[in-house]
Amino acid sequence: MKKVMYVERERDEHGMYDGISDAMKNLDTELVISLDPKVVEECDGILFPGGLPDVDPALSGEENQGSKNLDRELDELQLAVVDAAVKAKKPILAICRGMQLVNIYFGGTIIQDLEKAICIHMSQVKLSCIIRLISGEHRLS
Repeated sequence: MKKVMYVERERDEHGMYDGISDAMKNLDTELVISLDPKVVEECDGILFPGGLPDVDPALSGEENQGSKNLDRELDELQLAVVDAAVKAKKPILAICRGMQLVNIYFGGTIIQDLEKAICIHMSQVKLSCIIRLISGEHRLS
């Protein structure tokens, strides 16, 4: 039987762990909850779930611009597991928050307010379209 590490403190109240655990059972795979980097060695894969809290933007050198429910201790514990998994060359599946942690581990940054970022981008696209129509250029590139 394969073993996958679920990198979290405990089962979540939203049922994410239970759903993933059921799926793993169907794959003849045991799901183990742990934040201990030493557990990485005994696992076949590592799963970083999504959900709250938000990742502390200070980890990527940014100021907080709306991130909520920060838990720096959890961030650091999970980053230690990312480090152990990378060094042990274990496969990682990271979902939402987990992907942000992996990204930060490799030197990336995070978009703290995705909705705001999308609105700004869409405003720029609309403005660009209006300018092209006014200037007589009807094709969008």
